[in-house]
Amino acid sequence: MAGTNQLQGIQALRGLAALAVVTHHALEHSNGAARPFSPDWLTTVGAAGVDLFFVISGFIMVWTTFPEGRAPLRPATFLYRRVVRIYPLYWLTCTAMLALVAMGFLRAHSFTGGEIARSFALFPPATLVGVAWTLVFEMWFYILFALLLASGSRRVVVIGVPGLLLCAAALATFLPAGPVRDFLQSPLPLEFCYGIGLAVAGRRLIERPLPRVPALALGTLALIALCLAAALVPHATTAELPAGARVVAWGLPALVLVGLSLPWRAGGRAGTALARLGDTSYALYLSHVFVMIGYGRLLKIPAVAALPQPPLVLAICVGSVAGGFAFHIACERPLTRLFRSFETRRPANPSVA
Repeated sequence: MAGTNQLQGIQALRGLAALAVVTHHALEHSNGAARPFSPDWLTTVGAAGVDLFFVISGFIMVWTTFPEGRAPLRPATFLYRRVVRIYPLYWLTCTAMLALVAMGFLRAHSFTGGEIARSFALFPPATLVGVAWTLVFEMWFYILFALLLASGSRRVVVIGVPGLLLCAAALATFLPAGPVRDFLQSPLPLEFCYGIGLAVAGRRLIERPLPRVPALALGTLALIALCLAAALVPHATTAELPAGARVVAWGLPALVLVGLSLPWRAGGRAGTALARLGDTSYALYLSHVFVMIGYGRLLKIPAVAALPQPPLVLAICVGSVAGGFAFHIACERPLTRLFRSFETRRPANPSVA
């Protein structure tokens, strides 16, 4: 397979997915103002950024773990890289959240020792940081992937991940009702499988992309499908669609968008900016939670709540992106360099396809 330098489109889409989630949360908060302006479908559709993340993650894991002409990663190496990618920055976020609780900024929230421990471990339900539920699914996927990676076979991983997910869902019926059973029986991890399947066809999609006009038309239809799902699929809140409908109504358009992004190359200032936004997407995803807390507190001030909210939502989104860049540069980069320096590398074996 080609190297990761060919995945600039994926990086740009990852940045857009993070921005969609940020906008989604900003619009949700704005609905608490005196004059809410965002319709239900517009507030809801940004949550589909998570579905893009899941499809991208499934693709990237296969694409980078089984590089063309080299041996696949060892399971321990794969899992170590995933752990140091997810946990250090997330633990910083958890610690900052606990500091806010201790200082009295979140008086409506209290956490037991068990809730804090589960949150730090990313064991369901992880409630300390609101967006952490997606990371719980990510780590579950990584663990299953690493178990199957012991075979050294891409085919075993491609077939085995959905198989293990279905087995876990079936076995969960014997567990007592609760968050763990709900987690194991959720269909959302199937979106990782969409990305896995896309990775199998990834080289072909890169080398023989659709012509520009059909690609733009298909991408536009996928975006319209995301919006129509938010408008037409019944949902209790603006937070998300029901999981069963979501993996189809948002998961399949997300698959199309990820596939279309593969041959894209960053060009011009806009393309470069999107790729840079993708580099900071994880830091943005975690850090924007604190900007939203600040926005929520501002809306408790009557004069602020009475203001027209669109300019304020825009300012909140811009502030979130700026905070994400700062968090990426000040914390994510140094932590990544530190923990990757501990990694024991295995020399590549060119004889292995």
